Amino acid sequence: MKKIILLIIIIFLILIGLILYKSIFNINNLSDFQPFINNVENLVRIKESTLKINTNLPTIDASVSFYPLASSIVENIYDKNSYSNELNYVSTSLAYEKIINNQVDAVIVSKPSEEQKQMIENSNVKLKFVPFAKEALIFYISNNNSVNSLTIEEIRKIYLGQINSWQTIDGVDTNIVTYQLEKNNGSQTCFETIVKDNIIDKSHIEVNDMGKIIKKVVLNKNSIGYAFNSFYSNIFNSSKLKLVNVNQLEPNRENIVSGKYPLMYDLYFVYDENNPNKNLKLIEEWLLSEQGQNLVKDMGFQPVN
Repeated sequence: MKKIILLIIIIFLILIGLILYKSIFNINNLSDFQPFINNVENLVRIKESTLKINTNLPTIDASVSFYPLASSIVENIYDKNSYSNELNYVSTSLAYEKIINNQVDAVIVSKPSEEQKQMIENSNVKLKFVPFAKEALIFYISNNNSVNSLTIEEIRKIYLGQINSWQTIDGVDTNIVTYQLEKNNGSQTCFETIVKDNIIDKSHIEVNDMGKIIKKVVLNKNSIGYAFNSFYSNIFNSSKLKLVNVNQLEPNRENIVSGKYPLMYDLYFVYDENNPNKNLKLIEEWLLSEQGQNLVKDMGFQPVN
């Protein structure tokens, strides 16, 4: 009898924990963004696409952050009856590995790191990088933090260990805890363009995905983290966090789509120029067309045209 009561208590505590977890974190499963699922609300659907591919559908890998955008693209230009899971999501690092090893026809990714550039050069694969959208890198802190805005220079100094207390930026007198991603992660590569120098402050902690940084910042009200806007907006965020204005500009949809927000980075459709699949060129042209660029805008990215 005691064992049954103990089991009931454990189950009850687990349920309470799950309820509390869901009240703090807003999480969407990536599987919910698959193309051609009728109940997906976050995808843009065009009434009549100017491109429809029904044979020889290219296989595409998208970085996790950009999977909803990639899914929206695929749903509009691939024939539903011909589609057979040609789109998948992977890490940025794995996406670059797969494209140079001819495991997929194309990838949708952010800029390559220096290591990834070297890997591409060593592979002798002639990749074509087609910039078709721009994405924002956003920074977030605890709701309890009185700071609302940072300059790019202040962000740089925080991660270089030159600003160590929030009091320096009109906050309370507490040490700043910084988290960052591992090298070759897509958002990490973009983040490194801000810092520019080697990060000499080793008090920061490296983690291997954006979701884990969000969890850590929630647990530490003195910390700061970053992510691609599409990841934070569509996939994983928290009610316990607030987005930081950068150079007094809020990372909202209007400022991102217009390109006013200062931390914007190219998003690429990448494929091997020697790939015989002629549909790749058609996709490239469609992405840069008025219809493709409108889809980019409607999905919350800045169009390049």
